[in-house]
Amino acid sequence: QKDMQNYLRGLLNYRKSSKVIASGNTLHFAPRDGVYVLFRFDEQQTLMVVFNKNTKPYQLEMDRFKEMNIEGKQAEDVISGKRFIIPAAMTLEKQGAQWIQINN
Repeated sequence: QKDMQNYLRGLLNYRKSSKVIASGNTLHFAPRDGVYVLFRFDEQQTLMVVFNKNTKPYQLEMDRFKEMNIEGKQAEDVISGKRFIIPAAMTLEKQGAQWIQINN
């Protein structure tokens, strides 16, 4: 229960301060292998939202999202604050949603 509260608190705080959520464009990608991905984007930043229904680790290939031009860019997990470079393939470790902010 505490984890869910922290998750929701982080998400709501991000939402309050994020222009890309309020006024960005949306691009959806069709679900594949139990994973649904959507992007919210504007000139300054991109938000990648990944919904994973798989119970085992899953390799999400980034070439599928080539038009978003995100591979190799600096990113941050909105909830955990962990910073990383978008790889060619991202391993999704668990079920759930992942919110990733990418600086353009």
